[in-house]
Amino acid sequence: MKSIVKLILIYLLFLHSPLVACGTTISGATQNGNVFNVTPSHFSSSGTTGFRQYSNFTLDKNHIVNLEFQNNMNKFVNIGKDIQLVLLITLLQ
Repeated sequence: MKSIVKLILIYLLFLHSPLVACGTTISGATQNGNVFNVTPSHFSSSGTTGFRQYSNFTLDKNHIVNLEFQNNMNKFVNIGKDIQLVLLITLLQ
């Protein structure tokens, strides 16, 4: 079931918007070479879900984004202008 949901999300991503990156810009990320690490800026009251909002999120070719939250990507909620790109990155890791 999980893989079907992933495939549907990826299909919807490519159906609705092209992926065009013009240089990497990720607000709130730390950079180490071509790798960007993103961590939550806010947490749920239980501390089990992390949230992050992006004012800019573009990823250049050959750049990598690591979304880090308690070793569990299912609990990282991305809120931003380009949420489809973030979903794709999360699903492919």
